[in-house]
Amino acid sequence: MSMVKALMAMNTSVIAPNINFETPNPNIDQRVKVLTEPTPLTGDLVAVTSFSLSGTVAHVLLKRHPVVATKTKEDPKKNNARPYPRLVLVSSRTEKGIASIIQKLETMPYNNDFCSLVNQVFKEPINGLFYSGYTLLPTPTKAVHGSLLTQPIKRPVWFVYAGMGSQWPGMARELMWFAPFRQAIFECDRVYRPLGLDIVKIITSDDPTTFDDILNSFVAIVTCHIGLTEILRAVGIEPDGYLGHSLGENGVAYADGCFDIREACLGGYARGYASKVYKLEKPGLMVSVGLNYKDLTDLPPSVDIACHNSDDNTTISGAQEDVEPYLEILKAKNIFYRVVNSSFIAYHSRQVKPLAPKVLELFQQAVQNPKKRSAKWISSSIPEEEWNSPLAQYSSAEYHVNNFLHTVRFTEACAYIPENAIVIEVAPHGLMQALLRRTTKDGCVNIPLCRRQTESPANFLLAALGQLHMNGLRPNIEALYEPDSFPVPRGTPCLSPCIFWNHEDDWDSGIAPNIQNNEVTEVDLLNKEYRALFSHQVNGVVIPPLSLFLVDVYEKLCAQHHKNGLDETFVCEEYKMKSLVEVTSTGCHAQIVYNGNLMVYLDTILKIKVFLELSEDGVPVFPSMLREFIMSTNQISNLNPGCHAQIVYNGNLMVYLDTILKIKVFLELSEDGVPVFPSMLREFIMSTNQISNLNPGETVDVYLDYDTGEVFAPGVYMSRLVTSCFHYETEQQEEAKINSMNFVPHFTSLQKNIGTKKFLYCLIQLMIDNFSVKKRDAHITMVSVNSCFPADIVKHIQNKLSAVAQVEVVHSQSAAVACDLMLCSYESLSESLQLNANFVLVSASPGDVIDQAYNIVAHYQFKEEGLLLIKNKTKPLKYSVIRPQTTPQWTKCLKTKDTPLLVWESPNIDVQSTVKQINAMGHPVVCIFLLDLKAPKFSLNESFYQQQLSKQLKVNIFKNGEWGSYYYENVSPVPEMKYPIVMPEFFGSAKYLGLNLKDNTHNISNEDRKQELGHIEFSGMIEGGGRIMGLAQYDSDNCTIHPDPELTWHVPQEWNLQDAVTVPFVYTTVSETKYP
Repeated sequence: MSMVKALMAMNTSVIAPNINFETPNPNIDQRVKVLTEPTPLTGDLVAVTSFSLSGTVAHVLLKRHPVVATKTKEDPKKNNARPYPRLVLVSSRTEKGIASIIQKLETMPYNNDFCSLVNQVFKEPINGLFYSGYTLLPTPTKAVHGSLLTQPIKRPVWFVYAGMGSQWPGMARELMWFAPFRQAIFECDRVYRPLGLDIVKIITSDDPTTFDDILNSFVAIVTCHIGLTEILRAVGIEPDGYLGHSLGENGVAYADGCFDIREACLGGYARGYASKVYKLEKPGLMVSVGLNYKDLTDLPPSVDIACHNSDDNTTISGAQEDVEPYLEILKAKNIFYRVVNSSFIAYHSRQVKPLAPKVLELFQQAVQNPKKRSAKWISSSIPEEEWNSPLAQYSSAEYHVNNFLHTVRFTEACAYIPENAIVIEVAPHGLMQALLRRTTKDGCVNIPLCRRQTESPANFLLAALGQLHMNGLRPNIEALYEPDSFPVPRGTPCLSPCIFWNHEDDWDSGIAPNIQNNEVTEVDLLNKEYRALFSHQVNGVVIPPLSLFLVDVYEKLCAQHHKNGLDETFVCEEYKMKSLVEVTSTGCHAQIVYNGNLMVYLDTILKIKVFLELSEDGVPVFPSMLREFIMSTNQISNLNPGCHAQIVYNGNLMVYLDTILKIKVFLELSEDGVPVFPSMLREFIMSTNQISNLNPGETVDVYLDYDTGEVFAPGVYMSRLVTSCFHYETEQQEEAKINSMNFVPHFTSLQKNIGTKKFLYCLIQLMIDNFSVKKRDAHITMVSVNSCFPADIVKHIQNKLSAVAQVEVVHSQSAAVACDLMLCSYESLSESLQLNANFVLVSASPGDVIDQAYNIVAHYQFKEEGLLLIKNKTKPLKYSVIRPQTTPQWTKCLKTKDTPLLVWESPNIDVQSTVKQINAMGHPVVCIFLLDLKAPKFSLNESFYQQQLSKQLKVNIFKNGEWGSYYYENVSPVPEMKYPIVMPEFFGSAKYLGLNLKDNTHNISNEDRKQELGHIEFSGMIEGGGRIMGLAQYDSDNCTIHPDPELTWHVPQEWNLQDAVTVPFVYTTVSETKYP
């Protein structure tokens, strides 16, 4: 809060007053003034100091920004060199949130720095924000904005380059405002200027006769291809594939890296120059016809098919005298056609063959060293069956002359654009949009960058980039604007208006809101309906089963919707229970209680979504794969491995469901006797109509599939049923525990079977440190192969991994399953042809010959068994070595292209604190701690370190001549101290001591006794029966504490000595701070 107050003061130049202050303490230095009125801040420096109860002191000196943001609504067209608006990208959880953000941005005064902040925040995807949108600021005469539900998938990006016909007067005048485009055009101008062409004038002139010159058309389109490609590169949009239509393949060659700017420009010039200079014997004509090329069976032999545009559109080309009579035939058949303006040149036909030698000559002069086409480039000028030919391999002069002469197979090329692709048309006009809509697959989004005669081509281009953002791409829009400096000036608006919560969903349950919050379900244990709960006890406490909740919610839904339960299907999704609910009895009457408070089922069942389904004919709706089984109870033979159990139906729905759940519970009971309960259920489907057909006393078959976690029974289906150990409160007080930090080598051989669980825990912690999980709701998939590990060990590993992620356990018979962690025997591992797990924990026997080809991280071998940890080999990392001991500001070196490799070479490094500090930074780094002075001097060329780094562990510790890890070990309970602690007789006797941060009295050796513990807390008795507490100095030589009379107090009557011993240190710190 002090930091917030300081920042507010620097931003407003006013120091906020303090409340509830009247008279200063005379013991405080009077130079320290407590403000009670708003006070101007005159300087630019503010210091903030923080004191911690543990003794940690933090101090920071803040300096406010010298620049103050302007508050007027500036128009960038008037005050800046940039004449085009600012594109601002936003995201929100709901469509309503997007609309609110855009409205807020469009109505507030324009602030350039604020726009930069917003773009910085939303340039990367944020989990949970499902809608993306954009707006242009300051708002143009006609507002330009949009929003869309962003698909949670990575969509492929394809560039499509259009050819002739996309040119129009003044098409690039506003595009020249964008620096990447402008710089590319100036490069093109250096190529064309010696050839007598002013390319800037050609593409920016409004003269309608500009493109009467066919050469101008070719060079203008090519130049725009280059400029628009540079804009896309500048904002970071990289394609997964590209294709071109006719001249468009010249632009593809530039995008693919086969052409540089000079080669691309001269490629367009070659086509245009040959078309302009060399006159053909007969004028040609190109016509777009509304038929598939296969349907043009009556096409005259002298007319060629120039382009396969789509399934219902074809371009024909030939001599004008041959094409025009055929147009009369099409007109008579009422078939659509449109003449294409090609300056009376029949491109892609035999009519332009006389031009080919000159085009080839000019191309060969331009492209002297052809480059190989990449796999991203889908050819539209060579048939697919000839893609392996020498002609198709390179972007050569011959390739482009072939394009100039032969049919354009655009339809066939578009077939390679995958579903859900984002197709960007790169051309001065979206000429191909109608064709793309008819040729691309379902889910594809077609976005043109430009449009002919639009009111503002610059705004249209910015809106197109905004649409890319809406569809899941993340363009770096700031690359199109002058760079902004951070931090932003004082007075820049806050980002909080861009955050909107989603209040549209009810996350508690599907129960209607008319169920009051004070409604509870009373359970009468003498009622026959609930009498079965007496058998559902743990240590004498009644724990209501999951079936009770499911039945209760089901009955409430039926009553609320006035439904007959027998006609309904009950579906429950994503059930999660985080703690147990107890039934506490007062006499024979009870209520469901959670943590001592009456709760509604609406709150007790966490994250539950319930709804009813019924088909039109009244038949309950089940997934198709389950309908036959649930309706008929036929046995399923392919449920293997699994469990087949038989239960007896007694007519009670709650007991029936609970008995089905008990099958899973019994199978996962641990040997230590800790009870397990259903904690997670992905899907539960119940048809009471089917259950009602069962007769009391009837034997019912229940099937459990280990691989899928599915449970099948008549009228019941469950998926992903997970059990967990819950800790319920008891009256017993837990004994104190102390964590001990130990170093354990990764390769250890012991002669006795001791410490197996200790080393297993070490391996688990090693895996946790190297799992790539950043959030608590991450998932880890653990596969147990052929039950090679006992069930209690599997459960133990699952519980430990649950500290960092949600763990899903899958049972399998194959070691080839893809997962995060696999548990298997060495035999199963050897039989597997491929390793698809991130980590593999192997149970090995002494006689097993370990294949060194595996990436073995750790190996603990005991007398009769062994544990082997294997990490899947991945692509070798490229490291950037950083030595923090000799690099003062090493934390600023972590943002490198290569993986940072931090190396410490000293036995005095605090490994735990250092690793904690690095993890808090959030950078992916690899650490090496050389705590052994005899370790070889570190070098990436040293094989000793190459071998260790090949294991790709995040933390590598070398100590006592071995690689290993530190791990925490619980020492419980704390043993009695070997040396009694006494006080001087005049003080009385000490009864309790507080645990000291340096306390190691549970294992005092002669050397350790000399360690100074500092002040420790105590409580005890004095003569006459009085009770005291306080701080004392510990004498390690005599095991005596010496209380400080000034820091000793009487214990209040309502406290016990155990509570009192926890107070002195905190009380002293607060007291000394307030009354120094």
